[in-house]
Amino acid sequence: MDWTDPATNQSGSIAVEFIHDKNIQEDSWYVLYQSEGRKPWYTDTSRWIAYDNVYGLGWWNIDDPQHPDFIRAGPSSQSAPQLQQSTSQQSQPHEEFAAGALHHVATIHDTDPQDETPVITQQIYIAAASGLQIPTNIPPVTLQAPQTMSQPVASVTVPATGTSPQTQSNGGGTVGSPPEPFNGDRNRSKDFMRAFIQWWKLNYDKPVFQEPYKRVALCLNYMKGRNVEDWTDDRQAKMDADVAYGQGHNEEHHWNEFKAAFDLTYTNIGEAVNAEHEIERLRMEKGDLDTYIATFNKLAGLAGYSPSDRGALALFKKGLPMPLNLSIVQHTNPRPDTLVDWQKAAREQQLKYLQTREF
Repeated sequence: MDWTDPATNQSGSIAVEFIHDKNIQEDSWYVLYQSEGRKPWYTDTSRWIAYDNVYGLGWWNIDDPQHPDFIRAGPSSQSAPQLQQSTSQQSQPHEEFAAGALHHVATIHDTDPQDETPVITQQIYIAAASGLQIPTNIPPVTLQAPQTMSQPVASVTVPATGTSPQTQSNGGGTVGSPPEPFNGDRNRSKDFMRAFIQWWKLNYDKPVFQEPYKRVALCLNYMKGRNVEDWTDDRQAKMDADVAYGQGHNEEHHWNEFKAAFDLTYTNIGEAVNAEHEIERLRMEKGDLDTYIATFNKLAGLAGYSPSDRGALALFKKGLPMPLNLSIVQHTNPRPDTLVDWQKAAREQQLKYLQTREF
């Protein structure tokens, strides 16, 4: 089934079935799986989907005695029913939305399907988000499409609640700039992830970033285009399956696994080769030691060198001017033998040289 969580506007696909468990005499939704190389679907009690779920799956109508929040329907009335505030146990907004939207299906007659608009479901969602309970023991609402722009259209009336539901952006009032959408270009993968993480750090206290599940879903939302859509669908489905299997939305496992998969899939495999060529040609220019060190360290990391590699130290010395290397050898005691120590000594000798030029 395809599902959408109205609270987060995230969506995905998952295989489910409504099953009667004879052992506990209960009907529940379960996630279905297929073993590799086998066609039959299977499930077990560990794949039970909780009553409060992100898939919009419900159980029974509210007036069905087997519904967990059973409310006996009152006497019928000829007047139009009103949406009533629940005086008993209050259902979650997405539960009310699922129950109400599935019941009040708006049928538009004599119109082009491309012109249809989800008027009913939008108003039902607003009512559910406001804490109202949607009645499902009445006939579904039907819309008659207008013949002209001036012809009135029937609609559902949602009673005022005193406050209007707030529509928040992805970050709920974030600061800074979100990353440019990523289209699968491996040359931009590091820039995209770096920009997203910087945006996250600026908004670390926002709920959408604090919860790892939402953080991954938000990052996936900024991956656009045909080159990435299959990958993003797979990652969302994998994360949803983990949740259905029992992992909480707040477990950092969701982000760690997503980040590792992103790096593995979209790392620029030619980046190390290019960095190796660039570091071979890198030289300190115009006495700018700080820029040389910063550039060298970046390229060394991309090329796969660690600070303890002797090869990295040899390449660093190669890019320094000969007089500076000689000054380090002659005036540094003990003589540095690691990349970090040689860079430190280079800064000290360069500073002494600049100070002597003042006289």
